[in-house]
Amino acid sequence: MKHPVRPLRACLALFLLVLLPCTPLSAQGLPGGMQIRGAGPGGMRQGQGGQMGAGAQDRGFINGQVWFEPEEKGGKETPGAGTVVVVVTAKKDTLFTTVAESGRFRIFNVPVGEARVSFKMIGYREEGHGMEITPGENKAVAYLKPESYQLEGAVLKADVPPIALDKDTIIFRAAAVKVNKGEMAIDILSQMPGVEITESGAKVLNEEVTRVYVDGALLFGEAPMSALNNLPAEEVIDIRSYQEYANKDPDHKISKNEEKERVLDVRTKSKPQFVLMGNALAGGGFDTDSTYHKFRYTAGVDVNAHSEKLQASFSANINNINNASNRRRGSSFGSVGGGGSPDLRYISVSTMVNKKWMSPTTRNFVLGSVGASYSYTDNYNVSESITQLVYFPNEKYDSRVEDRSSRSDATSKAHNFSVNGFKSLKDGGIRLSASARLNEGLNHSWSSNYNLQDDLPRQGTSTSSKSGTHGKTFSSSVSANKRFRDKIGLSLRASASLSDSDGDNLKIDTTTSSISRKVIDIGTLGASHNWSVTPSVSWEIDDGRTLSASFGWSDSFSRTARLAYDFSDPLESLMDTVNTYTHTTDNNTRSATLSYRSFLERSKAVFDLNLNYRSLGINKQETFPFEDLYDHRFRAFLPSANLTTQSMINHWSARYSTSSGTPSVEQIRPRIDNSSLYNVTAGNPDLQQSFSHSFNLSYSTVLGAEMRESVRMMEGGESLEDLLAAQAEGPVPGQA
Repeated sequence: MKHPVRPLRACLALFLLVLLPCTPLSAQGLPGGMQIRGAGPGGMRQGQGGQMGAGAQDRGFINGQVWFEPEEKGGKETPGAGTVVVVVTAKKDTLFTTVAESGRFRIFNVPVGEARVSFKMIGYREEGHGMEITPGENKAVAYLKPESYQLEGAVLKADVPPIALDKDTIIFRAAAVKVNKGEMAIDILSQMPGVEITESGAKVLNEEVTRVYVDGALLFGEAPMSALNNLPAEEVIDIRSYQEYANKDPDHKISKNEEKERVLDVRTKSKPQFVLMGNALAGGGFDTDSTYHKFRYTAGVDVNAHSEKLQASFSANINNINNASNRRRGSSFGSVGGGGSPDLRYISVSTMVNKKWMSPTTRNFVLGSVGASYSYTDNYNVSESITQLVYFPNEKYDSRVEDRSSRSDATSKAHNFSVNGFKSLKDGGIRLSASARLNEGLNHSWSSNYNLQDDLPRQGTSTSSKSGTHGKTFSSSVSANKRFRDKIGLSLRASASLSDSDGDNLKIDTTTSSISRKVIDIGTLGASHNWSVTPSVSWEIDDGRTLSASFGWSDSFSRTARLAYDFSDPLESLMDTVNTYTHTTDNNTRSATLSYRSFLERSKAVFDLNLNYRSLGINKQETFPFEDLYDHRFRAFLPSANLTTQSMINHWSARYSTSSGTPSVEQIRPRIDNSSLYNVTAGNPDLQQSFSHSFNLSYSTVLGAEMRESVRMMEGGESLEDLLAAQAEGPVPGQA
């Protein structure tokens, strides 16, 4: 029986090109399924339209539209991006392309004269005929009809191309790759050409992804990897990648020298408005290391709620394999290593909520937001190291062995709180945040270094210590920016933090050549504060040039006091002047930066020049056991320049930058530090800062004529619908 084969939303481009005839035919009558209109006399004026071949006497270009057969779909549905191959054979040239999502296509550099245009789609009858190509624009409209086959147990299979192009958008098709149940959207993206997944994020065409939309909305918030890591792969239809300007403010005027950012839009089957997700993990087993053979366990739960206006999460985790995450990607629990230490522990609890108010008229424009978070961690970790060096005998000694051993265990607990808020202004905004941290820790450590030579007594040292700390830190920050008259921009960033800590310590130093030294700390007290302020102003000279200046002030101050006694002689305790001290340190930085940016219209490149001056002052004042003052200031001029093109086809950049390394106050302090038995250090007061100069020249290109042409059309970002509607002699079929 006859059975109409429904269209498969994919096509094998190379397979179709082999099947398509390439012999030019003369222009003749059109079949009922296709209409071709040439731009001869009375049509387009010679040289109109198009970016390529316009004005040339021996070349023309074709603008066209492909529809489904009107009787079947009413002439209003298009096949979809990349599903139809269009081939033009003219003289000795064979040109081809695929249709966009709208069914439109465009082919340039077609030789003038007789040509054949063919349309091929799996499951549909091939349409094609000859036409006369004239200089300038030539229009073509085709209707596809379903093909009928006599099926007798045959199975029709077609591979789905992994990517397609629609104007300035790259479409990654989920159906083109294989994913397993339980995998996420990131597992689809990681298999796509031109994509790089790193620990911190994702790159497309070597551009960092800054935002990820879900069906056009920021469903998972501003974090770019949140949607990719939490959206199930089975929900994904495709992932679209394009560039957009970061500023969504409708009052903001876009200038030519504003750079676009790479974003993703994940299209899903269910089109969710609210997502509630949960993940639980539990497992157990024994170490394969027979030395410990300890029972290992892990258990955790994650709950996440996401919508365009609300994000909330809760996470809890407990294990003794020092794993800080509940996620298991690419490995089973059985392959997760334990062992190596007899006792480990990791406990964490965290929660977060963030509420946003969105603009009712501008998509993805946030009018304001508030958020809060809390986390608790309890971590116990053990590390051990044993090294033995055996030296071959020589004329100086018969044998020599050096043993180095160390062991440490650390317990740390911390509570973290934070709140934040944002309010948009007209072409600007203000953001506030505050946080607090309460922490405590307990550390035990032991280390030794011994030498054994011939029959001599063992020589070496060992140190054991126990210390405890408690600390509190409070910090806050504010940032604001505002633009006036589309020309003048002002911004301000400021931050401040206060911290306070105290601790106690017991330390025993032992040497084989002297009496053991036991040091007991009565206590260690510390306090510090940090602040920084950075205002800046920018002036848009014209649509392609911007001049900006910024100034920075920052200061870091700390005070530390420690009291220690030497109990090596049980009958007489003495103050240990090596480990007892009182001092303050103060580092302050002053900086000024003048920046210039210019968009070079002719070469489509951006030039940046930055002139930075920095002055860093370091200060340390000691009051015990010595009264000393170390004060020094380092000044540096640090220019940088960058020239880069905005083309994705032939992309090159040239960069020059300078940086400096400034010594710390301990490195210039001319005092001997013998608080450790294993090394003695002293600073150099004549030490100067170091400078480095970096030069970078990079170039990348897209290979293949067809791919270069596709990227060129995508890079232009033109609307083919607008172009054809403006140039058509009448309404396009299927459109009002």
